[in-house]
Amino acid sequence: QAYVNHKSPSTALRLTGEDNNRLKQLVLSMAEEQCASLEDDLRETTLVSLKKLAVGSNGDEIICLARNFYDSLMSPSHKLSEEFMAKLGLANLYGWLAYTIYDDFLDGEGKPELISTANVSMRRSLENFVGALPENESFAAFVHHTFDAIDGANAWEVARCRFKLGSAKLQTGRLPDYGNLEKLADRSLGHALAPMAVLAAAGQGLDTDEAQKMFRTLRHYLIARQLNDDAHDWEEDLRAGRVTPAVVMVLKKIGVRPGKRDITELISTGRHHFWHVVLPEICELMRSHVRLSREALKSSALVKKDGIMDELLDGIEASASSALNQQKQAEDFLKHYRQSTKKHKN
Repeated sequence: QAYVNHKSPSTALRLTGEDNNRLKQLVLSMAEEQCASLEDDLRETTLVSLKKLAVGSNGDEIICLARNFYDSLMSPSHKLSEEFMAKLGLANLYGWLAYTIYDDFLDGEGKPELISTANVSMRRSLENFVGALPENESFAAFVHHTFDAIDGANAWEVARCRFKLGSAKLQTGRLPDYGNLEKLADRSLGHALAPMAVLAAAGQGLDTDEAQKMFRTLRHYLIARQLNDDAHDWEEDLRAGRVTPAVVMVLKKIGVRPGKRDITELISTGRHHFWHVVLPEICELMRSHVRLSREALKSSALVKKDGIMDELLDGIEASASSALNQQKQAEDFLKHYRQSTKKHKN
């Protein structure tokens, strides 16, 4: 039985529906202004792609994270404008779009007609993040370092986490070592830039202990979030030769050695191990990183209790609990089915 839980949940963010829509409209209006100088085809493709992402399941979190994070600060020393929040929301939206498109190319599924949109979006993301705090050299360096970390994680993944595909065959090789899963945080690290920009704008130095606690909070959240997505997609990833942590765990459980393997057989064998053994282990890993995120969050004096980060972490925990409930229900069903069948035969 496959894991049918949804991907990382988009929790009900704290802005009201009206506030949320107003911020989204401001972000998209800013995007139209910034893309006005582009050639017609490129402008249309970019704006359509941005709007599609904005109204998608992650749109609220992408666009509203900075504003919600600011509202969760205990006592910000500076009042930050709606335009500033929109700029960060747009920078994050550009970044998500760029890496979503690039990710498709890294997986061998990219659409050539979108590569220019990805390039424009990447430049605009960098420009908006740095431009949000134009006189803060420390934050600009942090932004550039973050983009380097993302690209480094993607390069590592392509080099070490791909198996060659043949006709219905998979050439398995050495399994990648994800270690402490920091690579999962690195590949999504752009999502941490908006909250860190809010801290910098609110007068908090990014090299302080308090800011570093918040950065750890975000990193562990991103790891837990990515684990949830990888668990959901493990079969699709294996079929495509993508060796995510979930795929590594499945292949280890079934004792796969390097060589040519039938993909359908691998998935059929791996499905049982995933459902009964790997899924609970992944859920425990998710919960572990949620706990580490909460510990860093609670040790910080910067944010109020039950702020946006607590809400996002609650969503990841709920996803893990839902997955385990599905597993338990399936096992209970199979147990009763076997007992009923056995009694019937007797």
